Amino acid sequence: MIPINELASRISELEKYKDQNIIVYCQSGSRSNKGTILLNENGFNAVNLTGGLHQWNGPVLTQ
Repeated sequence: MIPINELASRISELEKYKDQNIIVYCQSGSRSNKGTILLNENGFNAVNLTGGLHQWNGPVLTQ
């Protein structure tokens, strides 16, 4: 996990995932939307979890 305020400076850590889909999430979906835009502008295939974890109805795994 990379906090939104660190994403721009740590984006190189995600290079190995550039050919994969990335789901970006936060509690409400607002911060993750900004992260999704940043990733997509840098060539990643990122999607935002609209509504964030507040709207997620599936199980949440913590690892």
